[in-house]
Amino acid sequence: MELIWKTDLRKMAFRFLFRALFPGLVLILGNLRVCASNSLDWANRQLALSLEVYEDRNGSLEFQDVGHLPPSAFRAGSVTQNFGFTLSAWWLRFHLHNPEEREEKFYLRLANGHIHSVDFWLVRDGQAEQVHTGNALLSSTKPVRYTEYLFPVELPAGQSCTIYLRLEKKGAELYAPLSILRGDYDPAGNFNTWNLLFGAAFLYILILFIASCIIRTRLIVFYFLYAASLCLYIATVKGIAPAMIWPNQPWIQINALELSKHLANIFYILFILKFIGKDHRSSTLIGFLKICIGLSALNLVCRLIYSTLGVIPDALMMRFVQLTALLLPAAAVCLAILLYRAWRTNKKSEEFWLLFITTALLVPLAFLVCLHFGWIPAYPYYSNLLAFLFLVEIAGISAILVYRYYQLYRKELFHLREITRLKRKAVENILLGQEEERIRIARDLHDGLGMSLAHIRMNLSLLDQYVGPGRGKGLLNGLLGSVGDAAKEVRGISHNLAPLSLQHQELTKALEELVYRIELTDATLDIELHFAPDINTSLSPIVKQNIYQTAKELFNNIVKYASASQIRVRLHRDQDHYKLELEDNGMPYDLEKAMAESGGMGLSSIRSRATLLNGWFIALPGRDGGMIHQFSIPVSA
Repeated sequence: MELIWKTDLRKMAFRFLFRALFPGLVLILGNLRVCASNSLDWANRQLALSLEVYEDRNGSLEFQDVGHLPPSAFRAGSVTQNFGFTLSAWWLRFHLHNPEEREEKFYLRLANGHIHSVDFWLVRDGQAEQVHTGNALLSSTKPVRYTEYLFPVELPAGQSCTIYLRLEKKGAELYAPLSILRGDYDPAGNFNTWNLLFGAAFLYILILFIASCIIRTRLIVFYFLYAASLCLYIATVKGIAPAMIWPNQPWIQINALELSKHLANIFYILFILKFIGKDHRSSTLIGFLKICIGLSALNLVCRLIYSTLGVIPDALMMRFVQLTALLLPAAAVCLAILLYRAWRTNKKSEEFWLLFITTALLVPLAFLVCLHFGWIPAYPYYSNLLAFLFLVEIAGISAILVYRYYQLYRKELFHLREITRLKRKAVENILLGQEEERIRIARDLHDGLGMSLAHIRMNLSLLDQYVGPGRGKGLLNGLLGSVGDAAKEVRGISHNLAPLSLQHQELTKALEELVYRIELTDATLDIELHFAPDINTSLSPIVKQNIYQTAKELFNNIVKYASASQIRVRLHRDQDHYKLELEDNGMPYDLEKAMAESGGMGLSSIRSRATLLNGWFIALPGRDGGMIHQFSIPVSA
């Protein structure tokens, strides 16, 4: 059974990972396929051969000034241009000539949705036309649901044009992957694929939020905040989330990428430290990670001040952003070392897999740093690849957390079962001790006091022949009667404490003898017994003793206080409980009130007995008068 359960758990985990990661892979491959099928070969060749770039260090040049620059001022560019961290504005220029015999309509695609400022000019026949302008307000320049800048171009047959782009992004990296797509390219259809991924991510964040509210542990809270920050980063990389939330706040749209990135770094460090617990041997690494958290938090504060007040110089902000970008892989290395030490100590599988994920995380982080610093070219599908890798990470950590809490649940369940077993054993020992004490007292009364009284009565009988008629003879006979009554009472007490019928016979026989003795003392009382046919087959000594004592106590109360003429007794097994039910036609009463006013020692002992055995005892008024008493204890008692 355990093997089957583990197999089903593995199947569920693989199914979850497949469904979570497959859409991301589809997006990457689909992006490549769409771009390949919609690209214009001749236009992309001309773009790659003629693209030139010019750095405007002060960012003060206008379009007219750039048009009068000498050709030597420009240098050769690349369609995967990556400028890295820069304070300059960059001008891109390329020439297109339509060799076809028909007019071509196409899009110039800039696959970077979070550039601060994008200006587009089309020069044809000596006339410059500003076709489209992009700036910080993304929603004012392009439909917010699209994840890229698309500039429409119409080029008649045999004609040429020159296109200029001005790009600026201060305080962060700037890269500009360019391509030309056919005019029938459908950006909305391309984004429909993203709907699945972002919808699933939003639903997952909502589930995490609910889980963090229910579980309320720091581990889950830190992971929820990390996953939410990382999903915000992924959405911002695609250039959509900030403009949808705050379309009239440019500073949020400009800085959401950096803010979400460093928030994710802070919460991931806190999550890992909470996951592995305290390790006094790694105080140096933990101290460095605290420094990383502090610098990332300082970056957030400085970023907000830089964007809103502008009191921080651009160069200082850029250097600080570069420093904190380098901290991302450095923090991941420290976390991997801590996880390795924890795994070597504890040998827990979840720590090993988290170590694997954190080590694998170095790949996208190193890739991200290289992209930030401009050390690698910027291909159009990079944003999709980053989104895919980070979603793989979120899905993997989710599986690890599910496994960890499943193991904790199993351990807690085992402890609960062990506590229940020990509690049941303790109750059994208490009841067995009580039963043994009853038997011992009954034996002492019978063999000790009973035999002594019998010996005294026998000696008194021997005196009868030496006492003549008269007052002495009457006193002796009275003394003999008193001693006989005392001996009879001792035998009755001994029998009540440990009835021989219960020790050596079935429970039903013992109850029948008890009813027979009660009916002998009260001829007006009619008692009906109803037993299930197989009720005696699985009764343990504890169950027999407690049912018998309860029935005896209830008979005693009914005879003394209820003035009943009829009692109906029913003993049966109901699923996993034994139930004893006594119904009489006497005077009804309130159980709680009776126990409170008169002390109710008998009723209190019955309820205590039921509670110890995880059962219950109730007394309810009958429909036609009288009372219905029900006593139930588990079969496993």
